Amino acid sequence: MLKASARTLHIGTLNDCYYQPETALCRTPSGEDRPLLNSCRPDRCGNSTITTRHRSGWEAARGDTERALAFVGLSDLQRTALRGHLNDVTKVIEGIDCAND
Repeated sequence: MLKASARTLHIGTLNDCYYQPETALCRTPSGEDRPLLNSCRPDRCGNSTITTRHRSGWEAARGDTERALAFVGLSDLQRTALRGHLNDVTKVIEGIDCAND
């Protein structure tokens, strides 16, 4: 019973992860039993916790995306993907701010 409730906290830049393989969005059927941080979707995964400590990382991601959108040679598809990502990042930052009001 204790083993089932035990979790390991994985500290990250954009989130902290209380990894549980049965609900992890980063996990693949053939993957190892650990978080795959490069495949993490912290804004969508129930294992993820985002706090004010992570805000600066999300601000950096927003700045990087805005700079990428300024590139002249992007295709319409690339711009659409970047705008979607910018929207997702902005929602996370707004959520952090709302949680602290």
